[in-house]
Amino acid sequence: MSTNYTNTNQEKTRILFLKRLMYRLRLKAMTPGSLVDFNLGEKFLFGRVDRFFVPIEMREPLKAPLFAGFKSFRQTSGTQSSAQALSFVVDAFEDMSREFQKCVNKGLISADDPFLSNLNVYKAHVDHKSLYIDYLDTYLETLKGLFDKDGIKVRDFKDFLVYLMPYLEKIIKTVPFTKPAYIKSRRCPILCSGLAIEIADLDPINDDEKITKFIESKNWGFYVNACNSYGFMIDEFVPWRIVCDIDAPGMLKRSAKYFSPTTNSVIKNNYIHAHNQYFENFGASLLRLYNMVKHPEFYIYEQCNGSTIKKSVNPLSYTTEEFEKEFDEIYFLRLYCKIRFLEEESQFSTNEQDKLINDCVHAVGYAGIRKSLIIFERILNKTFDYRGSASYINKQMQAIKDDLPND
Repeated sequence: MSTNYTNTNQEKTRILFLKRLMYRLRLKAMTPGSLVDFNLGEKFLFGRVDRFFVPIEMREPLKAPLFAGFKSFRQTSGTQSSAQALSFVVDAFEDMSREFQKCVNKGLISADDPFLSNLNVYKAHVDHKSLYIDYLDTYLETLKGLFDKDGIKVRDFKDFLVYLMPYLEKIIKTVPFTKPAYIKSRRCPILCSGLAIEIADLDPINDDEKITKFIESKNWGFYVNACNSYGFMIDEFVPWRIVCDIDAPGMLKRSAKYFSPTTNSVIKNNYIHAHNQYFENFGASLLRLYNMVKHPEFYIYEQCNGSTIKKSVNPLSYTTEEFEKEFDEIYFLRLYCKIRFLEEESQFSTNEQDKLINDCVHAVGYAGIRKSLIIFERILNKTFDYRGSASYINKQMQAIKDDLPND
């Protein structure tokens, strides 16, 4: 084990704390003010929420004419063949990589650094949809196990929800259920944003390697300055991970090739709100879980005139048409809002929650389900104070009309 820095988690908590503190002090002494702590405050959500903290996801290229699209990195000896990121991010990285190569050729920086001479891409964009599908599969199987363990038998969908909600209340703040909450959680990596690149394949737990292979590198200062110049932020705790700063002049210069070079344009043309597409399948996900937990038949025992009678119960089965007819989008809007309140660290009282849900339901009638959802998400994510009236929601809806992504 390293004397000064961590290279494993298998040490006492106090020792780990002191060693990680030593790493941070050394890092700040070597690189004052140049690195970003992506575990701190708003930076933790970078690339996964809009400026109102509403969760966002990468849009489908064919549905956005100005979408910058994905682009593959040029092939080098260490670059993964499948590595991709948003086009302007790749453009900036490729320009920076050529700058490294020029300086190596001129002898201005060391040519024998394993990571900071010839830049290779080991990881880039990760598909959040695939990650969430796998996550949800595991989640539903776990919930099914809880139903089975507790011997719960459900008669119909409403009966199923009565049992489901208490389970969710216990775990949902640390183990989110909906995709919007998943995207905001630590379970969704920043690589899903299409803005992040990793130029090494080292262990992020090993601070000893971070110091010896990056911070003490002869090319470290050049690397830091180059990232600043080309519009990349360096992750303080994973120094081989660089993240596009969409506000930086060096990055806006390259995004201008694809659309108007402003932060809003980058967000509007490359991302959509995560709740819209998710809400379309929200009811289907719950129906899937219902079908997983319901038994084809079970028995109950009732007393009748002093005798015990055994009765067979066949839980309801739903076709898609029957399910959508009985449970419409308003029904699921209410349920979605209740679950989202459970997932977020909201300060709303029960009465305030009920009133906000009722107001959003009322807004569906004159604004539609999508605008009602975005208003709910903005209020939920504390972008402004809720005054408790439908008229207030209407004013906010008008105020943000021009600010909505083209979902």
